[in-house]
Amino acid sequence: MLTLSKISFDLLNIMRGGVSSDDDLMSLRQIEYWIHNTRALLIQREFDKRRSISSNIVQDLGCIDVSKVDASVCCGVTVGCSVVRTDVKIPNPIETAQKDLITRVGSVSLTDRPYTFIPYQRAPYAGNGKYNGTELFAFLHDNYVYVMGKDSEKFKKINIQGVFEDPTEIKTFKTCSGALCYTNESEYPISAKHIEVLKEMILKTNFKLIVQAPTDVTGDAKSNPELMLNQR
Repeated sequence: MLTLSKISFDLLNIMRGGVSSDDDLMSLRQIEYWIHNTRALLIQREFDKRRSISSNIVQDLGCIDVSKVDASVCCGVTVGCSVVRTDVKIPNPIETAQKDLITRVGSVSLTDRPYTFIPYQRAPYAGNGKYNGTELFAFLHDNYVYVMGKDSEKFKKINIQGVFEDPTEIKTFKTCSGALCYTNESEYPISAKHIEVLKEMILKTNFKLIVQAPTDVTGDAKSNPELMLNQR
């Protein structure tokens, strides 16, 4: 199983040229940040080419509590109209040219038809059509997911799935059994075909920005960044 830690250590080892160091300028956290950003870019490119989303990269946030709240966008001001909203904010989904990559908002039953996910700008007009008056709609605003439509106020929980910019941010969400949706031991949500491409992109872009900085690759506090590149 390929975890984030394994990908990060592999990249760090390549950058070191296979030589242990006690004076690295980069941290694993920095490498993980590069991994998240590069993964998001690869997925954006894939989706913008009209390719389908692999189930390998979709993450499930489990059953999320929702409540009826006032529709006002201003704190301390009410407008007397209520909407249903998640009790917690969700992580940023990857943004593509067409939409945010929220792949499912629906009831906690996976066999039920999911709600229609729409852009926030379309929310005032949702359900006003001749044939969609009974349809349920969902939209994302300020990282909250809102649900609107007939009987939406009866819901206590909903299920949300998507492709998120930082996959580790879902670690605060739990499954119905109480298990964390993501841990350090979880498989990193990336397609196998993107692994080597991701590594090459990081080495050719992010790593080159710091390769001229001194790094101890011999354990004697001396710097030799060219050695790391030549050993690649």
